[in-house]
Amino acid sequence: MPAVTRMWLILLLAVAGVAVYVTLNSLPMSGYAALIFILLAAQMFLKDISDAYASHIFKPFSFWWMILVAPGTILHEISHAAAVIITGGELRTVSLFKPDPDTGTLGNVEYTRPEDGMVVLRDMIVSMAPFFGCGAVILACISQMSPGLLNTSLLSYSPDIMGVALQLRDTAAVMAKSLGSLNMHNPLDWMLIYLLACFSLGAAPSTTDFKSTLKTIRLHPYGGIVAVMAIFLFIYFGEYLTGAYIFTILVILSSILMLMAALVVLYFGSKCAELYMMGVLPPIISAGILYFTGDIVICLIAFIVLLYSLRALRL
Repeated sequence: MPAVTRMWLILLLAVAGVAVYVTLNSLPMSGYAALIFILLAAQMFLKDISDAYASHIFKPFSFWWMILVAPGTILHEISHAAAVIITGGELRTVSLFKPDPDTGTLGNVEYTRPEDGMVVLRDMIVSMAPFFGCGAVILACISQMSPGLLNTSLLSYSPDIMGVALQLRDTAAVMAKSLGSLNMHNPLDWMLIYLLACFSLGAAPSTTDFKSTLKTIRLHPYGGIVAVMAIFLFIYFGEYLTGAYIFTILVILSSILMLMAALVVLYFGSKCAELYMMGVLPPIISAGILYFTGDIVICLIAFIVLLYSLRALRL
C-alpha cells in the first residue's frame, strides 16, 4: 500500500476518533471509544515506522530482525487464518512465516469469502484478528508480570478524554513498574519480556491488513454501512461491554509501549551494526551488568556510554 494511502488511513482513524467524541458525547462510553480509534491510529503509525526502519534504514540486518520477532508474526498470521474460517471464508494460501527483507512482508494469508451484505464486516474482522489473537496472549503475559493490573478498573476515571488519559498514564506506570520488578536472574522472566514484545508487535495491524477492507468498501458500499452500524452498536451498548473496552485499551497500550521500545532497539541496533564485530560488545557487556546488578538504569547508561565510546574510537 503506498505511503500516501497509509497516512490517509491513519488520519482517517484519528478523525473518526474525534468525530465519535464530538457527535456521540452523550453516550457513556463515547470517550473510551474515541480513544480506541486514536490509539489505533498511533499504533499503526508506530508499526509503519518500525517496519520501514527495519526494511530500509536497517536493511542489511533486517532479516535477523524478522527472525527475532517471528513468534509474533506466526501468531499474527494464525489469527488471520482462524478469522477467515470463523467468518465463513475459505483459505487459499497461508504463509505463517515468509520474510522478505525487500518489502518488509513477514507472512501472508490469502482467502475468499461470500460476496453478501456482511462482506465488509467479514474483512474487518479478518483484518483485526491479530489484535485479538495476539492480545489474548499479551494479557496472559501481563497477568504473569502484574496480576493486579488486570484486576484494576481501567474505566474508573471520568469518561472523557482527560480522564481516560490519566488512567492510561497510571496503567502505563504500573506496567513499567512490573517490568522493572522482574527477576533479571530468572531466564523465564527474560523469555516473558521477549514474548510480550513479539506479540505486542504482532498485535499491531499493519496498514496492509486493511488494504482488502478498503477495496471491499469501495466495491460494496452497502456492506460498509453494515460495518458502520456494527461499530455504532458497539459504542451505543458500550456500558454493557466494559470488558471488551478494557481488553482493547490494554492491548493497544501495551503494543504502543513495545513499538516505542522496538524503535529504540532498532536505532541503537543500527548504531551497533555500524561497528561490525565490535558492535556485539555494548549489548553483551550491558546485559552482563544487568544480570549481576539487576539495575536496568545502570545497564542502559553503561550501554550508551560504551556504544558511543567505541564509535568515537572508530572515528
